Amino acid sequence: MEKNKSFSDYILDKLAQEGPLLSNRFDDRAVEDWASTGWTAERNVEMMLLFLKAQGKIMTSGRIGNQRSWDLTEHFPLNWVSREKLSQREVARRVTQSSLRALGVATAGQIRKHFVRGCYYELDRILAELEAENSTFRVKIHEGHNCWPGI
Repeated sequence: MEKNKSFSDYILDKLAQEGPLLSNRFDDRAVEDWASTGWTAERNVEMMLLFLKAQGKIMTSGRIGNQRSWDLTEHFPLNWVSREKLSQREVARRVTQSSLRALGVATAGQIRKHFVRGCYYELDRILAELEAENSTFRVKIHEGHNCWPGI
């Protein structure tokens, strides 16, 4: 993302000036391609749009066929959406809880691989805190495997 800052700025500026746009309306201005052998290979525009969406800067404003229309989040004054800035730790705590609910029962390794990889800052400490708060509890499935069920 740092190397492609000019690319993200281009997308944000274009949305600010032109309003909602389909993804095919953006030029690929990636300074460095995202390495992928999967469905995202050579799809820099889509990857940047997804990163900007994950950061809360843009959102889907509609669809035309199977193509999404994108716009700046600030153009959608949703009063029920929290605009609170979260610390890296609080994001990790909330993502951990969401992963546990989605997975049902999981090891710490499974949690780390779920949802958005790399967002589980201090996972072991967060699991210990959730357990101390009785928000989750540890179970043993097969000897030696610690798991936490989602509640």
